[in-house]
Amino acid sequence: MGSIEQQTGTPAGRIAFVQSEWHADLVDRCRDAFLAEIGGHGIDPGAVDLFRVPGAFEIPLHAQRLAASGR
Repeated sequence: MGSIEQQTGTPAGRIAFVQSEWHADLVDRCRDAFLAEIGGHGIDPGAVDLFRVPGAFEIPLHAQRLAASGR
């Protein structure tokens, strides 16, 4: 975490959560636990943009695309 996050407890921008559709029952529970955990640390879960991709192979590709877009 950078200095802004350490000072305020909230990210300086948006958070992207990229998840696979493969084994969605498990991944959905992981996503829900992640959102609950960051909420417990004072980060608004509304600051998280959720993205679904077909499988694990597409996760880094989508993350790279998001980084390149500035989102």
